[in-house]
Amino acid sequence: MKGVFSEKSGTFQFMLIVLLGVAGAMVFSFLGVVMVPLFFPISFVELMENISSITSGNVGILKFLQLFAATGTFVVPALVAAYLFSNKPKRYLKVNSFPKPILVVLLLVIISLGANAVSDLLYRFTAAIPWPEALHFIKDILDKAESAMTAQMQKFLIMENVWQFAFSFLVMAILPAVGEELLFRGVIQRVMKRGFVGMHLSVWVTAFLFALLHQQFYAFLSIMALGVVLGYIKEWTGSIWVPIILHLINNGAIILGVYFLEFPYDNEGMLGDKVNWAISLPMLVVFAVALLALKKTFDTSNKSPLSKTEEALKI
Repeated sequence: MKGVFSEKSGTFQFMLIVLLGVAGAMVFSFLGVVMVPLFFPISFVELMENISSITSGNVGILKFLQLFAATGTFVVPALVAAYLFSNKPKRYLKVNSFPKPILVVLLLVIISLGANAVSDLLYRFTAAIPWPEALHFIKDILDKAESAMTAQMQKFLIMENVWQFAFSFLVMAILPAVGEELLFRGVIQRVMKRGFVGMHLSVWVTAFLFALLHQQFYAFLSIMALGVVLGYIKEWTGSIWVPIILHLINNGAIILGVYFLEFPYDNEGMLGDKVNWAISLPMLVVFAVALLALKKTFDTSNKSPLSKTEEALKI
């Protein structure tokens, strides 16, 4: 089966990825439910009879189920797709290279710090969009969905000891960074690039899908901007590990801030006071300079196109 669908169209491959994601989410979510009684003091019958109240009230079970769901939705479909789409899955996913690790990580930390300013401005811009009176019912629905999402995140960020912190870091930082990057930048972006015959459009379309999946209206532009940056640095460096690390830094910083600094994760905490341009402008400059430095140092996207024979051998 290795590489059996390598010659199929981009449309076929994308639809297969969607199918793998849906099937993986269903199968692994079921496996998670079945495994709960092995790790928590509750029977399978009790869990199924009161699953809504138990999962909403028991943070441990909620995180446990999320671990399985994320694995089935992102990690497994990405690995299976790479196996089906290429004779060399590791090379297809770009997991077999990591250019100048120390320099890359240093630049990624700087980029992440500057990206906070970009994210903050885009979040504020979206929150400040005026809504016509006739569309306020839509805004109310979005506000309720945003509040529900924030409430769920706050539950996930309840960490009373170092073990809960470690498990939260695994479920909310490590797993999303690895799984989402393997699927979106490792597979979907590559399929989009093949289908649209262009790097730039593939990066932006993949980033749009990435933001859409997160279902957060007010953070949509922030998440999409992050997706664009992740997409370009994957293309520039030719390594999936670089966007994985940036994604990990971005998610991990929130968990570290909540656990060690007691950072309040809520809408008010995300908006805070008015924009402090004395801080934001330098951060934006640092972000742009670090991103440009990464591009200039590692950009491999401008190499001459490979022939079909060479590309076939490469993947």
